[in-house]
Amino acid sequence: MTPRTQLQQLDDMLAERRAEYRQLEKDIQALQAQKQQLIQVLEGQLDLFMDQVASSHLLLKEVRHG
Repeated sequence: MTPRTQLQQLDDMLAERRAEYRQLEKDIQALQAQKQQLIQVLEGQLDLFMDQVASSHLLLKEVRHG
């Protein structure tokens, strides 16, 4: 194999790796966006749960003192 052929093969491999890297970067960004969405959904559910706990607590106080 000639040095020129080796160099061309290395250039081809580098181009493939760069394409893979770009795809991985896109995948990472998509996963980060999904993660942020899930966090927001969970925070919303937690807020609702905490509101329900507070309401239940108030109702129990009323029943105990009622």
